[in-house]
Amino acid sequence: MAARRKGRRSSPGLGARLWRPDLIYPCLLLAVALGLYWNTLGHEFVHDDLTLIQQNRTVTELRWGDILSHRVYRPVRTLTYALNYWAGGLDPAGYHLFNLLLHALNSILVYWLFRAVTGRRTLAVAGALIFAAHPVQTAAVAYVSGRKDLLAAFFILAGCLSFLSYRDTGRRRYLLVCLACLVVGVLAKELVIVLPALLLLLDLCRTDRPGGTVREPVAVRIFRALVRSRLAYALGFVLAAASLGYALFLSPASRMEGLWGGSLAAHAGTCFKLFSHYLALAVFPHPLIADYTGDVFPLSPGFADAPTLLAVVLLAAFAVAAVRIYPSRPLVSLGMGWFLVALAPVLQILPFHELAADHFLYVPLIGASLLGGAAVDYVSRERGYRELAVGVLVLVLAGFSLRTVGRNRDWADVETLWRATLAEAPGSYRAHTNLGVAYMREQPDVALKHTLRALELNPGRALEWSNLGVLYAQLAERARVRKEYDLASNLLDKCREAMEEALRRDDPNFMSLANMGNCYEREADVVLATDDLERVLPLRQTALSYFQKALKFRNREPNARMVWSSVGGLFLDQARLAHRQGGEAFNKGRFERKRELDEQANELYEQAVGYFRKFVEAYPGSRTGQHNLGLCYVHLGKFEEAVPHLERAVRLQAGPESLNLLAHSYDRTGDGDRAVHLYRQSIRLRAAAETHFNLAVLLRRRGEPAEAEKHLKRALELSPSADLARKIRILRNLIQDHVSRSKDHRRHPLPQ
Repeated sequence: MAARRKGRRSSPGLGARLWRPDLIYPCLLLAVALGLYWNTLGHEFVHDDLTLIQQNRTVTELRWGDILSHRVYRPVRTLTYALNYWAGGLDPAGYHLFNLLLHALNSILVYWLFRAVTGRRTLAVAGALIFAAHPVQTAAVAYVSGRKDLLAAFFILAGCLSFLSYRDTGRRRYLLVCLACLVVGVLAKELVIVLPALLLLLDLCRTDRPGGTVREPVAVRIFRALVRSRLAYALGFVLAAASLGYALFLSPASRMEGLWGGSLAAHAGTCFKLFSHYLALAVFPHPLIADYTGDVFPLSPGFADAPTLLAVVLLAAFAVAAVRIYPSRPLVSLGMGWFLVALAPVLQILPFHELAADHFLYVPLIGASLLGGAAVDYVSRERGYRELAVGVLVLVLAGFSLRTVGRNRDWADVETLWRATLAEAPGSYRAHTNLGVAYMREQPDVALKHTLRALELNPGRALEWSNLGVLYAQLAERARVRKEYDLASNLLDKCREAMEEALRRDDPNFMSLANMGNCYEREADVVLATDDLERVLPLRQTALSYFQKALKFRNREPNARMVWSSVGGLFLDQARLAHRQGGEAFNKGRFERKRELDEQANELYEQAVGYFRKFVEAYPGSRTGQHNLGLCYVHLGKFEEAVPHLERAVRLQAGPESLNLLAHSYDRTGDGDRAVHLYRQSIRLRAAAETHFNLAVLLRRRGEPAEAEKHLKRALELSPSADLARKIRILRNLIQDHVSRSKDHRRHPLPQ
């Protein structure tokens, strides 16, 4: 027994196994990625996140069949959004955590790929750390919609590792995994079509010779690689061609008509300038810009331009250097080739709508990181300056890390992002447009300045004209509230002019039509405030005609169903006007006219109910929709039907208006206790004279005259108007009469 124990080989303990280098470095990369991007978990949705996630009913209604259809743009990315929504709703933290973990996984895959290709741990670790910490990656990681680049990198890296396993073992299951990565990856982002070309680069530059050199010419190596794996490459390039056809014809969301710069020479020159721009960002990541639209990136005027010629020379020198250095440094050629091949789809060779973007560098940076890792390995291993190499790497990573953490903060919310963008690129019309939208509700004057600046930079887009019309309408509403009716009318004239310009510059779309309808509706409110009642109905009829045109888009534009709320609001306002006119007829003794107007008001309320019901079925999370539907039911005297909708409105946001309506509905359905509780809750939110008065009425009927008197006194303090004072005087007389009779007859019932 002792001899057997003596001859047995001792196995390393658990601690030794966990601290093996092949486990340490992936854990280090995970920690680095988590540490650098942890501050993104509190960020909001920004820019395209709003349309791709928050307003995307395919995601929020978990329409799995639609998600997996070719009709959905980049369905794999959309599938990940749906999984996020299924797990945590619309909480942005879960979406950011997914991005963070995917970036960490990609960094680990980069390390494994570099190890598999080079066999050098120092190179692999240094390169993967550069990839994980590079500040330009924030555009893909800190931005939820940048997930497409993270997914593209994941499928490309997984495909490359599978292909290398196929090369080493000859097992075709690895080849099948590689081809599957190509097909699925294209459905995340079309960039993955470069995978076969990257696999060929791996075949050319991977070598087991001492010193890592090759003797064969590049053309011979390419021929041998293609012959050796002809089936694999044939399938790969066929799938890549099919994927390109899918991207160009079946899912053409990014396609662009025309050329950048307006001519072939200008467009081609711009392609060269884009390469030099991305190369500079990879080496020195400044400035980092979230948007390049407008006067940000100077387009090439043609090849007579000095910067364009310099860019041509730079690209030519880059390509020649990659080929010339190949025999002695194939790994350097691999890094340079990877950078160029992965960058090619975003150099506008085939023009698409987004001229440039920092997140386009996410996959090409794998090649740049390989070059960085090779430089560290060369100085450390071949030149013998290990301490110098490590020291420089640490300094570079420290600088990158500080820049990355700081840049993450710029992506925190809409306002912060676009303010940071204007600081680096004041000519970005999209930044001005989005800041205009961000300030639209709270600071319309500031929003107007940004929107006008966006129109100066790019007057041809309908969106900015439509936004301008909305801003004029909001400023007009503020003027109406201040009773500056002439100013309100002038602003609404400008609103109509802006909307007409938006409709001229684009085929009629539901948003511009709906905004035009809103403009006429606000004009009706202004003339109503001036008692010009004859003009109210024609203006509202014009508004209705625009709303109806907008609703024709609801089958192809799901968000057009929002217009149902606007149509319901029109009928609700017209019903209120009929109700008001009925009260005036009653005061004049015209009782028959009063009856006719009341019937007309009820018909209008019923029509409003129909539209609001459609709206809340489409958007059950709309507090305004639920409140307005409950309000219509209250006006119709259908309090039991009003209660569930008002309860939903209060759950979504407990505003005083909804609380008061719900309290009134509870009172009318016999639940006085809950009505009293809600009136008191409303008073805590906003002390209003009407709420105090209604609570006093309810308390009087419940036999609490002293408490009712307190609320009457408070109501009169808040609004000492003659009408309210008259109502309070009547109620006080009833209370005092009841109190005096109660002293003589303790069991006398409370008068109703």
